[in-house]
Amino acid sequence: FLNMEEYMKRKALALLFVCVLLLTGCGNAKTDSKGGDSDKSTDTKLDNNSKVTKDNFRKFPETSQDAFVFHLSEDGDVNHVDITGVKSPEIDKYKVIVIPSKVKMKTAKGDETKTVVGVSGISHLDNVEAIVIPDSVKTIGTEAFVINKNLKYIQLGNSVEKTGYHLFIGTSLEFLEIPDSMKEMGSPYNDYLIFSNQIAQGTKGRLKYIKIPGTLTEFSNLYLYPYDSDGPIIKTPKGSEGEKWAKYWGFKVEYIKGEVVTPEHSIWGEQLEKQAEKEAKEKAEKEGSTEGNSN
Repeated sequence: FLNMEEYMKRKALALLFVCVLLLTGCGNAKTDSKGGDSDKSTDTKLDNNSKVTKDNFRKFPETSQDAFVFHLSEDGDVNHVDITGVKSPEIDKYKVIVIPSKVKMKTAKGDETKTVVGVSGISHLDNVEAIVIPDSVKTIGTEAFVINKNLKYIQLGNSVEKTGYHLFIGTSLEFLEIPDSMKEMGSPYNDYLIFSNQIAQGTKGRLKYIKIPGTLTEFSNLYLYPYDSDGPIIKTPKGSEGEKWAKYWGFKVEYIKGEVVTPEHSIWGEQLEKQAEKEAKEKAEKEGSTEGNSN
C-alpha cells in the first residue's frame, strides 16, 4: 500500500498531466476560436494566383456578379435572369469563372434576388482557363464560350436542357461531359445544319474525351476534330445516339452505364445508313471499273 505522502505525489503528477493535455490538446485535433473543427484552415485557399487543374477548378470561389451583364430572362418569369455578357476590366482578372446561381437586381421594388437560368456571351477572354455553370441554368446560348483560347475545363451544371451551337470554337477544351439533363444541342434540324453548326472544334487543344448520356437524342455534330488527330474517346451507353455519332466519325467508344432513349427519328442512325449506302456504291463502282479494265 502507498503511504499518504506517496499517494499525494502521484495524484499531483496525474493532475499535472491532465492540465498539460488540456492546454496542448489531444492527438491532432484542433479547434478554432469559435470552438469548431479547424482542419479546413489547413486547406489551400484557391484564388486567381492558384494553378488551375481538372481536379480543383470546380472548387474556386464564386465570381462576383459585378463581372456580368444580365437581364430578365426570355422565359417570361420575372424571378429569372439571363447572363448575356461580361464586364471589363472586372472579368479580366479571373482564371476561373464560377457563375453565380443568384444575383441582386435593382427593380422598382428595390434590390431583388433573381435566379440565373440562362448563360451566353462568356467569350473572347484571354485569361480564363475554366468555367463553372450552376445547376440553376437551363439554357446556354450560341457561341457562349467562343474564342476563349486558354479555356481547358467546363462544368455545364446538372440542369442544362438546351444549348446553341459553336459553343467551344477557338478553345483548348480537354474534355466535355454532357449532363443527363440535356435534351438538345446545336441545330439538329437538317443534313446541312447538323454538320455546319458543330458544338466544338479542335484548334489549340485536343479533346481527350466526350461523355454523352444515352438520353440525349437531338444534337448536331459535337466535335469537328483536327485531321492530324484520332479524335476524342466517346463515353456513352451502348445503343445510344452518342454511339451512332461516334461510329459515323470512327471514334473509339468506351461504353458506360446509363439509360438509353430510342428516338422516333434517329438523326445519326440515318447518317450511318447514308454513309453505308455511299460506301457500298463506291465499292460497286470500283469493282465494276476493275472488271472493265480486265476485259
